[in-house]
This record gives sequence, C-alpha cells and structure tokens, in this order.
Amino acid sequence: MDDLSHPSRSGLDTQSTNRKGKRGATLMKKLAPDPIDGQRISIEFDQSIGKPLGENKTKFKSYVGFLGRSKVSILMEDWDSVDEDVKNDIWTSILEVWDVPNSEFLRKKWISYAGERWRAFKNTLTSRYIHGDLSDESPLEVYSFLNEEIWQAFVQRRLDPSFQEKRKKAQMISAHNKHPHRLSRGGYELLQEKMIQEKLKEKQESLGDSVVAPPSPPARHEQWKRARQKPSGDYITEDTRIVAEKIDSLVEKTSQGAFVPQGRKDILVEALGQPEHPGRVRAVGQGVGILQYFGPHSRNASTPPVISSKQIEAIKMELTQQIKEELMQDLTSMGFSKNFPTCPPNTVVPGIPENSHSTVPPITDEDEIPEQCELYVDNLSHAVAYGNVYKLGPTIHNQMIENDMARVVVNEVLDANAQVPIPTDEVETVGHALNNFIQWPKRLVQIVSDKDVDGSGEENVSPKRLDPQLDSVQQLVLKAMCMSESIKLELEHDRMKFLWLSQRDIMELCMGKQELSITILRLWLTYLNRLSINVGKSDLYGFIDPCFIQSQHNPSKAEAYIRNKFYDDKKECYLAPYHSNRHWQLLIICPRKNHVVFLCSLERKPDKNIIHTVDSALEGYHKLQGVQKKKPIWTVPVCQRQPGNYECGYYIMIHMLNIVSDGIIDPWKKVFGNSEPFHEDELINVRQRCASFILEYIL
Repeated sequence: MDDLSHPSRSGLDTQSTNRKGKRGATLMKKLAPDPIDGQRISIEFDQSIGKPLGENKTKFKSYVGFLGRSKVSILMEDWDSVDEDVKNDIWTSILEVWDVPNSEFLRKKWISYAGERWRAFKNTLTSRYIHGDLSDESPLEVYSFLNEEIWQAFVQRRLDPSFQEKRKKAQMISAHNKHPHRLSRGGYELLQEKMIQEKLKEKQESLGDSVVAPPSPPARHEQWKRARQKPSGDYITEDTRIVAEKIDSLVEKTSQGAFVPQGRKDILVEALGQPEHPGRVRAVGQGVGILQYFGPHSRNASTPPVISSKQIEAIKMELTQQIKEELMQDLTSMGFSKNFPTCPPNTVVPGIPENSHSTVPPITDEDEIPEQCELYVDNLSHAVAYGNVYKLGPTIHNQMIENDMARVVVNEVLDANAQVPIPTDEVETVGHALNNFIQWPKRLVQIVSDKDVDGSGEENVSPKRLDPQLDSVQQLVLKAMCMSESIKLELEHDRMKFLWLSQRDIMELCMGKQELSITILRLWLTYLNRLSINVGKSDLYGFIDPCFIQSQHNPSKAEAYIRNKFYDDKKECYLAPYHSNRHWQLLIICPRKNHVVFLCSLERKPDKNIIHTVDSALEGYHKLQGVQKKKPIWTVPVCQRQPGNYECGYYIMIHMLNIVSDGIIDPWKKVFGNSEPFHEDELINVRQRCASFILEYIL
C-alpha cells in the first residue's frame, strides 16, 4: 500500500528525500477536505462485502492505510490494544474526507483494514530500516508523523531477543508456503481486472467488428493459477505445477458432469486438498470472508476427525447394518412385506403343454394385469414368451401407448423366431425382445396359473397366489438394490452430454425424505424434454443443465453455456434448476421478452452470482442477434413454500412439470402467488414418474 504523508488543513508535507529509484511516501494533497464548500469525495461500495468501487477506490484504500499508520503509535503491541477513541478518530477522519455511509458494517470493515495496514507498516520498518537495504537511513525523512524518541524505542523492541525469536518462527512458517504468489500491490483485484481485459481483447479479435459482450470475472481457481505463473507461463514451484494440473483435470471433469462442485468444496479446494481457512477465502483478494463468498455452512457439516483404519472398518460395518435396518423399515412402509426378497429372483416358469393354457380370460384393463403373464401371438393357442407387465406411464421409447396395448418385458423366450406384434428397428422377433420394454396387445396377454402337476398327471388347478402389483418406485427399489455399478445415461435435453446414475441417487429418490441430487434433476430435464415432444410443445421449452450453471465456480463458462443455449435452441422459455447454498431453486428465462422469473420454496432472493451470469448471457445473446436491450427484468413471485428441509428438489420438479404440461409461458404472476405447500400426492406423482423413467433404462 502507498506510504502517504500526513494530510492537514493547511496542506500536506512533501518528501524530504532526493533518493533516486526508491519509492517514498505518496502525496495525497487532493484528499484534503475543501475548507470552503466542505464537499466530500464520492466513493461507491459493494454493499455485500464493503469493497470500494469506481475510479477513487485505490485512493480511498491508500487514505485509510495512511490514517492507520499516522494515528496509531508503532509502539503499541497489537491492534486490539489500541484505544477505542483512536479508532473512532480514524473513522471520523474518513467521514470528513469521503462520502461514506456511516454504517457499523463499513466502520468495522475499514477500521480493521486500517489495522492491517498499521501492522504491515511496522513489518516494513523492521524489514527495511532495521534489517534491510535502508538500515543506514532514517524513516523520519519519509514519515513525518514519526519522531526520534519513538523510532529508537521501536528499534530497541525489535532487536530484543524475545522479538527476534518470534520473527524467526514467522520466517520459518513463511518458508513452508508451497504456493507463494507473484502478485503486485494491486493483489487479486488488479489481477482480475487484467484477466477480464485479456478475455475482452480475445473476444474482440475473434469477432472482428461485432459488438462484444463484456466477459464474466474469472473463477477463483483460474486466478489462483495465474497468480503463481511466471511471465513465461511456468509455475514458480513444482508443487504448484502439480496442483495446476489437478485444477485443469477437475475443470474437464466438471464439464463432463463427473465432478460437481458443491458449496465450499469447489475445484480449488479439491485440487489443494485443504478446506478454506475460516477467516478468509483463497484467491479472491482481501476483505472477502468465507461466509460472504460461499454462504453459511450446512448445520450438519463438521470437520472430519482423524481416525484409524480399524475404526473406519468398524464404522462401516455399523453403518451398513443401520442402513439395512432403516431400508427394511422404509420398504415395509412402502408396502413390501418383511420377507420380500431384496433382489428379484430369476424365476423360470415351467413350460405349458399344448392346449393346456389357462382358462382365465384375457386382460382388458392394464390396472388388473398381474406381474407374471403369458404372451401370445395370432391367437391364444401359441404362447411365445413369459413376461412382466408394468404400468409406468403413457409413453414407451418416445411413443404413446394406445389403450389396447400393454408395456411388457420379456423374461423367458419360448419361441425365439416368432414375430412380435409391434416390431421396432431394434426388436423384430421374440428372441430380440428378451429383457427389453416393448408393446404387446392386451388381448394376447394372459395370467399364468400355478400348475403343480403331480406324478399321476392330475393338475392342481388352485390359482397361484400372486404378490401385490408393485408401483414404479417399489420396482425401482428392488432393481437398485441389485445394482453393482453406476449406469451411464444419455441426456436428451442437452446434446452430447451424459451422466452416471448411482444406486445412492436412486435410493434417495425412492425413499422420498432426502434432498435430491443433481443427477436426478438432470435426468428429470430429459423426462420433461420427452414430455414436451409428446404434448407438441417442443418449440416452447428449452432446458438448462444445472451442472453447467453453478456460476460461482466458473462464471465465464456458465455465461457462455447459457448464451449458446439461447442462440442454438431458439426456444420461447428455458427452465433452469439452480443449486445455491444446499438448496434447489428454479429460473424461468424468456430471452425474447428479456424476462427472468425466480422461484424459491424458502423465499430466498437470487444470489448475485447467478443474476450477473444470466444478465450477461442475455446481453451477449441480444448482441449476437443485433438487438440492444436494457437489463433483464427479474420477477420473484410468491410460490409454494416447503414445510421441511428436503423438499426443494421435488418442488421445482413439480413446477417444471406443471409448466410443460399446461404449455405456460406467461403471465407468471397469475400462475404463481400461492404459498401453501404442495400436497403430498403431488410429490408422490413426480417421484413415480421419475422412477418409471429410470426403469426404462435399467430394465
């Protein structure tokens, strides 16, 4: 920070040294208050963190630093020992010169900053005038607020063996810093401005005479890397180079959905392998605390203890048993008996002699179809397969299921060469249909009887006791419990994208009492994309993947992703689930109307990161269209408020389902406005729909 001479009503002292090539105290004549009109210097602040903005920000910080150095004696041991009257005097001096709101937040912020500069000033005096290159000179030549008596007393204290021991320890700690930065006095703030200008120049060169939208600020992991690079591009230490490579790898995984930054565990934390310090945030500059950058921590979060491998194994066994017990309780509550198998057996139904098929009449209502059935072709005398019939929704492979058709899965083939009633490109014969979802006429589906043939050849014609028909969630639970690995699924709502669906994701959905993962929300967008096609509204709705719009992690990529979606898809309305502070929210973006609707079931306001990202994306999109528009209008209507702490994902799933099903694109204030919670049946409905959709991939 600049070294300033002391301002006074009559004027400011000048430098008294003629030393060439050395930086002296900065003159601040323009900061002296005008005795005639009393006009104070204007200054703006980022109200969320108290950071100064605009052309006067550097002068303001320099002036506050000067006040800390000049008004507090260097003989004080620490800042906490400084008298409160002295701190009040510093704040009063700031208010006299600068047009600063007299708030307790700003007072605390900038009194603390004055203390930082006071400590840095004492360190400078020690390192340069006692032990450094200026040890043969006096600081009194530069700093007029010092006198000989105070200076000599300060020198004696700093040369005392007890202080020398403290200094040596501090130097040893500093030497252990594996990743020192190369920033100038402007710090990360100046670096960020420089990187933004570089991005802007690159855009201008690539687009020629086209109007270029201003780029988003770089992500903090980008700033961390840049701050530790030499002009050649090499990193200052080998350890730093390794971390930089980890960052690049995580950025790639994030773009593929293989790594999802969550809360305080972002790309930089993952690459460094160390959580953030409670009092500051790395690579974002001074004055930004961990709460201001990441928001409040989860109430359930804690620092993991250091435990032995034996303790870990014991905990695993205990947790496994506990999970099994809880799962059985959940299964019981979902309608399963306690003796129900956790993994469906590969039941092989005995072959049925010719002309001995069941006399039970054909099935006409899908609700009455039992789990195990005979499948016929042409007539009821030629059974070609055994299968299971599922009621999982109105579509199969993007086609509507007619009322006289059933959705079946063939699990045993009797006649592999028989033609299926409704052939497709992939399935033409019964042999092709094994373990696939296909359509089958209900009139050619019959219940399997339990034909227990004894040695005398007589049949026991007592009907088989069938297990109750399972709904889609129950079926999905049984399938998930047999999963040995995650399933790779393509995302139809976002070209060339895919995700990995894990057993844990599925169980969280099926149990219904946990916050939904980002994987389920991404899969739901593909479901809605299919639905919009089936109901003839595919030209209205686009879907923005939540994995790529977590703007606080990589704002420039998030902005580019959204802007490109607008430009490529050309839809009327885009639905964008957004995860902020462990809570799901919904953005409804209408690019042509330059309008954004924000829904939150906890009545939170949208955070500044997503506002900036969406506004910038819309601005860039309109410029690509050759249109100049004002800032987008943001609407935050009243919407259904969740009663618990896990429903947020379900609530935005319901909102999106209602919007697409009814073809809503406006007016939003008439659509929303009710704060009453959704009925439990509505949560069950989206859970069943999502489970049915997943079953199409698993079976």
